[in-house]
Amino acid sequence: MFNICTGNFENPPLSVSRQIMPKDFAGVPNGHHHECYEIFYVIQGHIDAFINNKTYHASDGCMIILNSLIPHAHIYPQNIEVERICISFEREFAAGMARFAKDTDILEAFHSDINVISCPISLRNFITDIVDKMLMEMKKGNQGAISIAAALLMHMLIIINRNFRNFELKQQVLNTPAYSRVTEMIEYIRSSYNNDISLDNISKKFNISRYYIIRIFKKHTGFTPIEYVNNIRVLKAIELLTGAERKTVSDIGELVGFNSITHFGRVFKKITGISPQKYRAAKKTSAFLQHN
Repeated sequence: MFNICTGNFENPPLSVSRQIMPKDFAGVPNGHHHECYEIFYVIQGHIDAFINNKTYHASDGCMIILNSLIPHAHIYPQNIEVERICISFEREFAAGMARFAKDTDILEAFHSDINVISCPISLRNFITDIVDKMLMEMKKGNQGAISIAAALLMHMLIIINRNFRNFELKQQVLNTPAYSRVTEMIEYIRSSYNNDISLDNISKKFNISRYYIIRIFKKHTGFTPIEYVNNIRVLKAIELLTGAERKTVSDIGELVGFNSITHFGRVFKKITGISPQKYRAAKKTSAFLQHN
């Protein structure tokens, strides 16, 4: 992971895993977002994938493409095993790879509005073969292992970006009465995040009990309603902290819906691992280093 405060890699900037998750696997306990790019590929089984503001059903051969700073969760079934691949790589690492790809945008798929695709058989075999080679290199840990894994990842990204618009789109959004209510709540939160939103507010607006709201929202998104509110607010704050208009941290916290700078700082640090002030300073330093 790239530490934006020190400008160094604390952990390998590329993470690759291939695992079989057991029937009772709970998955990541909470929905989340991160600054790295992520590819999640279902080899066998199925999951529900919450991405930004929708929940998709992803089965065998589905690839989930996640841009950085996208709220998401992988929700595993409790009755079957799921074999999956997960690849994540840091933005700075991706920028380094992109500089070598002069004739194509290797991140085009990540910046599109397509999040879930169904891969043809030929691509499925290609993905598992590439990932097995990456894992073998990284397991050995020989000199240049990360570089070889990066070259293999570049190969995969080029093939994905060369073809992804021709793949069968797998935008199979869940369609149940409970999920329809969750969708309404998500729309309300995203349009009103900068106002006073509490569980009581949501309960009164939709005439549903607090307990039921928490249960169905968590089930379909991986977030509690308030976790989702806070993630949306923090993402909006990041836009303002890194934007050209130099608003104060206190003003930004108020603009995105926090009632005090203390609360803003506490929530921001819990989600990002760093305070708003340090985040802004680190991003400014990172941008300076990249342009000099």
